[in-house]
Amino acid sequence: MPPKGSKGKRKATSPPPSGASSKQSKHSGQDTASKKPEIHVPLDEGFPAAAGSKVFVDEDGTIYDASMNQSQVAKNNNKFYRLQLLKGSKEHHVHTRWGRVGEFGYGSDGSRWDGSQLTLPSQVKTMGFSDLHDALKEFNKKFKDKSGLTWDDRAEQPKKGIYTFLEKNYDDDDDDVPSDVKEENDEESKDLVESKLPKQTQRLMELIFNESHFNSVLENIGYNNEKLPLGKLGKSTIQKGFEHLQELSSLIRHPSLAQNKHHISQREALEDFTNQYYSVIPHVFGRNRPPIIDNNDILTREVAMLDTLTDMEVANAIMKTSSERHKDADSVAQIDKRFEQLKLSECEPLDGKSAEYQALKNYLINTAGHTHNIRYRLQDIFRIQRVGEDDRFEKSKYSSIKDKNRRLLWHGSRTTNFGELTLTLTLTLNPNPKRGQTSSTIAGVRNTLG
Repeated sequence: MPPKGSKGKRKATSPPPSGASSKQSKHSGQDTASKKPEIHVPLDEGFPAAAGSKVFVDEDGTIYDASMNQSQVAKNNNKFYRLQLLKGSKEHHVHTRWGRVGEFGYGSDGSRWDGSQLTLPSQVKTMGFSDLHDALKEFNKKFKDKSGLTWDDRAEQPKKGIYTFLEKNYDDDDDDVPSDVKEENDEESKDLVESKLPKQTQRLMELIFNESHFNSVLENIGYNNEKLPLGKLGKSTIQKGFEHLQELSSLIRHPSLAQNKHHISQREALEDFTNQYYSVIPHVFGRNRPPIIDNNDILTREVAMLDTLTDMEVANAIMKTSSERHKDADSVAQIDKRFEQLKLSECEPLDGKSAEYQALKNYLINTAGHTHNIRYRLQDIFRIQRVGEDDRFEKSKYSSIKDKNRRLLWHGSRTTNFGELTLTLTLTLNPNPKRGQTSSTIAGVRNTLG
């Protein structure tokens, strides 16, 4: 039986990485402990860890870990609230920490936990309970006080003007392992087994699954993956962000929509949806007022950021799946396992001296738009075929087109998106003359020469 205070009427499991709502996960059973390996939920960094304390997960697989966020442009609010129910061998705790997004938090008790001792002021409060039922009751109370919703209803529409609950991704079990340790472990595992892939393909895989590169791309567009205290955002949270940006895009393009649809001025509507967007997608603004998303430049930047976050989810899923499928296959290199998950029937690096390589190189170099101010340096070209691609094409309406006068279609994409793309691709390097930096670019060519 679950502890007292847990409503059986609308029992909701913790939001799964797939992005399903709590109600959906209840029926699918994706989050139940009986069907999934134990999920490791890191203790909040502000908790002075007691031996044996763990984030409480009940019999239904519900994870009692809540990350909430609130942004109100007019009031210069941009703050987070962290709430955890921690189960110990003798004592249980309800732990809270709050503050401005990107900061550790400040508070009334005049102390800060730095991992070894309490030092600077922080908004950290931890309450101890001998009875788990009492701790659960306090957890539920605090969640409702901050969000306006019961814990069981946490996936419902957020209340305006207070905290928004954020679904998180609990897939990874090493979130609290320092990144330098992870990289060291990765390097060690790489050296154990030699890859059977061509060197060019190995370089490509290292680029696709380079976590440091993902984080660098995010920082370049304003998202600090290290400073944000809210953990990894789940797919449904990112999807909500896209929905708010779509509404903002419509309001920017059609100002009359604010009055006709929302019965308020355009400025009020833009501010309202900006608040909702920043509340589900945390941003670090320091002590500055969050800017209203009221023009296409800001909007485009935010869309690019969410695209990158989505791409990271895909890359992480591929890496996780490759690890699970080869748990006992010590004879397979890690990079080869990840390549397998791309589901390619062909990925052949072209010989740099071949006619096909030279023809594509000439197309790339000689047809670049003069207005783009870009000079390409070609590194590798791959001929790529997805599994089942020929069959899908033959079954489509396009296979019966009589006119065979086909053209090459060039397609550029962020390198972070490449895990999702399985076209014939050209990997190039694009120097940025304004910043003196070098950024990786993927260009793809659909169809074939001739």
